[in-house]
Amino acid sequence: MEFESVPAPRLTDPSDREQFTFLLELVRQQVAEILGYTDLEDVAIGAPFVDLGLDSLTALDLRDRLAADCALDLPSTAAFDYPTPAQLAEFLHFQMPGRSKVVDDPTPVPAVEHASAADEPIAIVGMACRLPGGIET
Repeated sequence: MEFESVPAPRLTDPSDREQFTFLLELVRQQVAEILGYTDLEDVAIGAPFVDLGLDSLTALDLRDRLAADCALDLPSTAAFDYPTPAQLAEFLHFQMPGRSKVVDDPTPVPAVEHASAADEPIAIVGMACRLPGGIET
């Protein structure tokens, strides 16, 4: 599905909040196009790119599109270094000329909960390996 093109002049908007919001929507739009989502709402601002289906090739495509849209030189690992749309938009915002801080209250990104308890003992039950050529130790 083809989404509406993003007008480049919005990138030079003097308002930090508006520029960040614009960049966030740009990232979501590009991810949706690359991954074939028909609804922009399917690309949640706090969803990890890998959970959305982004792999190394599509991450490079995303980097190339965002670099062209924003006229920036972005690292090839940008989508993995900043693994959610909100984090990548914040990174892009920092890269824009004349910007030093994003917004006073950045878009909240949900925290990842860990399933293991802190005081649960760790036990290694067993390990084995089979080596070729008659090696026994």
